[in-house]
Amino acid sequence: MWKLFNKKSAHPKEESVSEQDAKQGSAEQKKSAAKEQAHKAVAAATKKQEPSAAQRHGAKEKKNSRFDRGDGILIRPLVSEKSATAGSHDIYAFVVTKQANKVAIKKAFAAMYQVHPVSVRLCTMPAKRKQSGRIAGVRSGWKKAYVRVPSGSVVQVYEGV
Repeated sequence: MWKLFNKKSAHPKEESVSEQDAKQGSAEQKKSAAKEQAHKAVAAATKKQEPSAAQRHGAKEKKNSRFDRGDGILIRPLVSEKSATAGSHDIYAFVVTKQANKVAIKKAFAAMYQVHPVSVRLCTMPAKRKQSGRIAGVRSGWKKAYVRVPSGSVVQVYEGV
């Protein structure tokens, strides 16, 4: 009758064996659960990502180039009489890289001066032959950009030049 009130078995050896089996079983379950989680993590990491709708239809993936960020596009402001006169009409002149286009110049100007340009005009200056005495050489060509900003915008382009 004491077995009804006390749920432990009469033999302590049997009791310890059953407890050990339960402990081993729970340890094995933990190990197997940890292995399953590791396998799921590896499977998720190695699983190929599905292409987006644009990629499936043949559109090229957009790369982050230095031109997208505006690095090195505007080389320096162009200081001349013509650019000074144009500056009074909200047009600023810059020497830009030869690879730059109008869109890249607009983005670079907006990133540097926090003013969105109205328009950009480009002019490619040709290379010129120069001679000093008997020594002949070539001055390389360059590209300049005229950037027009909205009227009334204050842009500190020529400070420190």
